[in-house]
Amino acid sequence: MDPNVRSLFDEVLKRIDDLRADSSGRWERWERRFEEATSELQERDEAVDRRIKSLEEFASAQYTAAIVADNWGATSTSESPTSSSGWWISS
Repeated sequence: MDPNVRSLFDEVLKRIDDLRADSSGRWERWERRFEEATSELQERDEAVDRRIKSLEEFASAQYTAAIVADNWGATSTSESPTSSSGWWISS
């Protein structure tokens, strides 16, 4: 083979090997970025789930407190605060 052609082929092969080495490094960086993004999204999803659970618990507690407040002091369904038989209204 002609020395000039051989030199040209060697140079082409060297550049292809360099390109492969660079591209594998790039792929590794991209894979690492995707893994980091996936991890961050998982953490965010967990944080959102915790916030939703906290809000649901708060709303449930508020609902329970409202029920207790509505029923506070009621001894029967026939009594009403405006009736003359109520303990706070004097006749």
